[in-house]
Amino acid sequence: MEHKKTRDPHSRFARRLRRAISTAHSFVDRRHANYASLVITRRCNLRCRFCGAPRLGSKQEMDTAHVLKCIERVDEMGVPRFNITGGEPLLRSDIFDILDSAAERFAMGINSNGALPLDRYERLLESKVGYIGISIHNLNPERHDAMTGMQGSWQRAVDALRLLSSHSRGKVVSALCTVTADNVDEVLDLKKFLNEELGVVMRITPVATATGGEHDPPDAIKVADASLTAYGESLDRLYREVCRDRGRGVLRSPGYLRLAFAQSRGTKSWQCQAGHLYFAINPQGKFGICQDFDTDLDFLAEDFRERYASPAFQATMARMREACSGCTYPCYLQTQIDFERWWEGLVHAMAFEFSRLRSKG
Repeated sequence: MEHKKTRDPHSRFARRLRRAISTAHSFVDRRHANYASLVITRRCNLRCRFCGAPRLGSKQEMDTAHVLKCIERVDEMGVPRFNITGGEPLLRSDIFDILDSAAERFAMGINSNGALPLDRYERLLESKVGYIGISIHNLNPERHDAMTGMQGSWQRAVDALRLLSSHSRGKVVSALCTVTADNVDEVLDLKKFLNEELGVVMRITPVATATGGEHDPPDAIKVADASLTAYGESLDRLYREVCRDRGRGVLRSPGYLRLAFAQSRGTKSWQCQAGHLYFAINPQGKFGICQDFDTDLDFLAEDFRERYASPAFQATMARMREACSGCTYPCYLQTQIDFERWWEGLVHAMAFEFSRLRSKG
C-alpha cells in the first residue's frame, strides 16, 4: 500500500516545537487549552447501548468551509492536540480533506467505530492523521453485535484493526473499549486478543456515567448505566488486574484508571477543568466545555475570544461543571491527569511514543 510523503521536515520540526511550547504554557496556565475535540457529526451507523448520539438525530452540520475555519481558529489559539469524533466521522464525504488540513497543524487523531467498508480505512491510512482509534467492546462477536445494534459489526471492527495495524507506518492504532455491565467479564480476554493477536493496544474507558444527574443536558452523549454498579466486585477485579499490569497494553495512566473506575461506580470522582485545558466544538460550530455541555457561543464569531474571556461566560462554565454528574471521557480526564500528575503524564506520553515507534517497524 502506497503512502504519501509530502511533509516538509523543517515545517514538521517547527510544528513540534510549537506544540512543545504550547504544552509548557498549559503547565504554567491551566486555562490555556492543550486539547480540542471536534464533534463533527452526531450521525452514526451503530446504535450502541451506552451512547446517546443516535437519539440526537442528524441535526444540521457545518459545511466543509466552516469546519476548516474552526480548525484555523483552534490553531490560532495555540492548541497543540486535536481530535475528530462523532457520531461516526467517516460518514462525512469530506472527512479526509478535513483530516489532512488539521494534521498539518496539530497532533491529530480520529475515532471510528470500525463498522464501515474497509476502503474507508485504507483511505484513512493514506491520510496524515497520526492516531486512529477503533471501537470494539466484546471478545464474543454475538454479544458485541447485540451491544452495537449491527450484525457483523465485530468482524468489521476486527478487520479494520487488522488492516490498520498491518500498515500503520508510524500511526498509533488502538482499540477503544467501553466497559459496561454487558462486557465487564470479557475485557481482560479482549485485551489479550487485541494485544497478542491483532498487535494493537487497548484504550479502556469505563462507561461514561452511572448516575445520570438531573442537571445533565437532555442531549448529552453519555447514557446512565445504573446496572453497571451491580457489577461492583467484577469492576474492582478488573481494575486490580489492569493496574497490576501498570497500564501496559491499555495506554491509560494509573490516575485515569483510578478516577474513571470510581466514577463508573456512581461517584463524581474528579473536578474537571472543562472549557479551559480542553474544550469541544459541536456539529453546528458552537463552543462546548465538553461533548455534553454546549453553549450558545459561536466558535467562529468575531468576538468569540472576548465573550469567552468575560466574567459572565466564565461563571456560566463554572455552573455547568458543577451541575454535571461526572464522566470518564479520556480526552478530558486523561488530559487533566497528565497536567496535575506530571510524572504520570510523562510516562503516558512515553508509552504513546513507544507505540508510534513500534508501528514504524
